[in-house]
Amino acid sequence: MNAKASPVITQEIFDKWQKKIDLMAQIIDVPVGLIMKVHSAEIEVFVSSHTDGNPYQKGDREELNIGLYCETVMATKKMLEVPNATIDEDWNRNPDIKLGMINYMGLPLLYPNGDLFGTVCILDSKQRKYSKLQMEILDHFKDSLEGDLQLECEEIHLNQVLKELKEIQTEKKQIENGI
Repeated sequence: MNAKASPVITQEIFDKWQKKIDLMAQIIDVPVGLIMKVHSAEIEVFVSSHTDGNPYQKGDREELNIGLYCETVMATKKMLEVPNATIDEDWNRNPDIKLGMINYMGLPLLYPNGDLFGTVCILDSKQRKYSKLQMEILDHFKDSLEGDLQLECEEIHLNQVLKELKEIQTEKKQIENGI
């Protein structure tokens, strides 16, 4: 399932994700928790935590290939932790610094077939190194979000199979009735 054929995230799933991101940001004690969704040339803030100090809004978009933290996470499909972008030569030109977000930790979010949905990440306005437990918490939330994606993809598949079965039944009845 690629980004073009991705399942529509229902309001029910979105609301569930909002609660998860709010909870994750509170547990790890950061001002920002995000679910980012990748598009062909952009990345979108799909879910943004309702936390004090969060400058990101749902629906915000950035072009790709401008040095965003999430681009590296998506390219490597691995966790990225940046304790302080302002003193890191690889990250000191990151666009998020303009918003005061100098700290980052994120993981890729994948569809069941391994294609990218985007990322789940946290950001902070101060330098910090995350503990093993905080990394495990982020990983747990990633697994939970991917589980939701799995269920959405399975529901789409089951609905397609059901539709095909109904079409076969209709054709069978037509044949039996000589139509």
